[in-house]
Amino acid sequence: MARRAAKERIRDARQALYQEHILDAAEQIFAQSGYEEAKVVSVATAAGVSLATVYRSFETKWDIYRAIHARRIAALTSHVRARIAEEDGTLERMLAGISAYIEFHMQHPHYLRMHLRDGYAWSSPRLLQRSPEQTEAWNEGLAMATRAFETGIREGLYLDEESPEFLARTMIAMHQVRLADWVERGMKEPVETVADAVHRQFLRTFCTARAAATDVKTRAAARPRPRRRAG
Repeated sequence: MARRAAKERIRDARQALYQEHILDAAEQIFAQSGYEEAKVVSVATAAGVSLATVYRSFETKWDIYRAIHARRIAALTSHVRARIAEEDGTLERMLAGISAYIEFHMQHPHYLRMHLRDGYAWSSPRLLQRSPEQTEAWNEGLAMATRAFETGIREGLYLDEESPEFLARTMIAMHQVRLADWVERGMKEPVETVADAVHRQFLRTFCTARAAATDVKTRAAARPRPRRRAG
């Protein structure tokens, strides 16, 4: 019994590793070809496994696509929430969340390119979601950003000229344009440079004069942290 359980654990661990490896390869294929043109056989080739191995892990191309979004969205959400939790002020939390969002996509360029290649507007639920995972994440992200704008408006940080939800949608659209521009120009700028540009644009677009004059240290606190090298 114990030996059988150990074998099953080893099998499950091996299967999980295969799945992660396949998803990494699929992410790259979807980034290059788009969902409609991507072939499962290309995913298998990129992963260095047989087509049968892919289908043992995922029944269809649609299942692969959904699994990619599920794992990246979970990681993105955790990353953003962790960074926000480190800050105290409303504006500081907003800037930290923006930095984390930009940082995550730039550190996963295949996922970013895959996301952009789908051709959907990130600011609209009707023009974005291909999968249930994307729908749920979009609704949660919009709700979080909307609440953040509501709080900021009450505190006199943000301009009260549009509804908080409209402001949140506008901010999301701006992120898409900024990241798309980064990709189109060869993905050369470091995270800190892009995040600083996004911060400046955010302050100009959404903030009152008092908030826009926030000390540089506030923005510096929200900048992405340099990634530590392993070892």
